[in-house]
Amino acid sequence: MNVLLLVTALSFFGFGESGNAVMPLLGIGPGPRGGALGEAGIALADDAAALYWNPAGLARLREHRLQLSHHEWFADIRDEFFHGAFPSGRGGFGFGLGYSGEPDIEWWGENNEPGGTFTTWSGVAGLGWGVTITPEWQAGFGLSGFYEDLHTADGFGGGITAGVLGAPLPFLSLGAVARNVGVGYYGSSPEDLPSQVGIGAAFSHDRLTAVVDAFYPFSGDLDMRGGVEYRPVRALALRAGYRTTPDLATLGWSSGITAGIGAALGNFGVDYSFTPLGALGVAHRVGLSLRADRRGSGAVEIRVVDASTRAPLRGTVALSGVRNSVNHTDRRGELTVGGLIRGQLVIRTSCDAYVPRVDTLLILGDRTQHATLALAGVRYGSIWGVIIDAGTNTPVGGLVTYDGPVRGEQPVPLNTGSFALSGLPTGEYVLTAFGPTDDYVAQACTLLVEPERVTEQDFRLTRRR
Repeated sequence: MNVLLLVTALSFFGFGESGNAVMPLLGIGPGPRGGALGEAGIALADDAAALYWNPAGLARLREHRLQLSHHEWFADIRDEFFHGAFPSGRGGFGFGLGYSGEPDIEWWGENNEPGGTFTTWSGVAGLGWGVTITPEWQAGFGLSGFYEDLHTADGFGGGITAGVLGAPLPFLSLGAVARNVGVGYYGSSPEDLPSQVGIGAAFSHDRLTAVVDAFYPFSGDLDMRGGVEYRPVRALALRAGYRTTPDLATLGWSSGITAGIGAALGNFGVDYSFTPLGALGVAHRVGLSLRADRRGSGAVEIRVVDASTRAPLRGTVALSGVRNSVNHTDRRGELTVGGLIRGQLVIRTSCDAYVPRVDTLLILGDRTQHATLALAGVRYGSIWGVIIDAGTNTPVGGLVTYDGPVRGEQPVPLNTGSFALSGLPTGEYVLTAFGPTDDYVAQACTLLVEPERVTEQDFRLTRRR
């Protein structure tokens, strides 16, 4: 690698000007997803790398997450990241490991004679915690430490990262973060880390998510970042973004472009992103992710009974929300579901000859709760009526259809024109009457079938002209 390329590469990573921060690995957003979104994610922070983007996001996760990512830069510079996030109680904790290495750097002596090659490398490790303050607001905190070998000097140090997240509206998330506030030491000399503060917003609607961040690095100028993610189907994500890095003036406007794609197969995901860097080539990021259901310490004991007699019922209980499953009560009408985390549990209960019901229960996640669900038996009523020719006022018969809690049809005899629909479960029905031939205009109405009552409905059909 020639000297000019080395100077340009070091400038890209934060060296090359006096006063710039050291340990640039701390300022690189890990993972292809964030990289494809212009490295914006303060208000998103919803994956295994939430510790970096905003540690408050650790409190929002509802599943265990792992992520392994590889970054391929210019001049054989490579980054490796491994992140994990694990929800627990009202919050969650996360960890992060990062490594960056640049091999085969040429060394030249004072008299411009070649001195062989050397390798530089750096590593970082971090731990963090996020906690839910209110249902709409979360806060998080992280600690990181690093070591860097620059061949002629070694450095070490650490910093803190803190952030908040809020959701004032269902489609809007807001966030703020202070990142890498700390110090590094190279020999006995303290050096600034790539510290920065930023605010961000994330907008979600249906299959589209948009993010925008504004960063102010302590050692540089304001940096704007943004991106969009579109999911044409649940298992596929298309991403693009842009960021106003200081390198735009050197590498050209296209060096701010980011783009990528992600695919998921069950709990396993693969992501890729790229960034054109002008004369330096193209940077690539590849990542693998894995998620696993979180098991909490909460439980709910469900009992299904007859609303009138309180006798136990064997029924079907379909759950969604913090648990997605279909279960059945035993002969005592009981069902226990354990390992539940805090959140909403939707319970849909059904049983033959009973009216189904839907209930929502707030699972507290740290105790056993109880729910007794009473099902009302299905009651029946009847409909009686006549199909009449509106012109002659005589019965004509034909066909009557009904659609409601049950649906069906019944022929109506020509001689009497009358029909009787008996044994119908109570509820609202749409009845449609058709004449014996296409000469008659069909007629429809809506009526309520009440328990143990006969509802009368006559139809007077007119002929087409």
